[in-house]
Amino acid sequence: MANDNCDPDVSVAYSDSVTAGVCADELVIEREWTATDNCGNKATCDHTITIEDTGDPEITCPSDVMDRM
Repeated sequence: MANDNCDPDVSVAYSDSVTAGVCADELVIEREWTATDNCGNKATCDHTITIEDTGDPEITCPSDVMDRM
């Protein structure tokens, strides 16, 4: 959210820098937000989004089989 004393319609944009994690489903996004008013004044803030794979895989074993010969 961004606000300004003179401009009720502040423009907000962001840019990302993405770094791969240890495995294919993990990554870190460094996001920089920029708010710009109609006079060209700017304010920025940064935040980090970390995506981690912490879930265990699931497996379903087949039923036991008994073969009589």
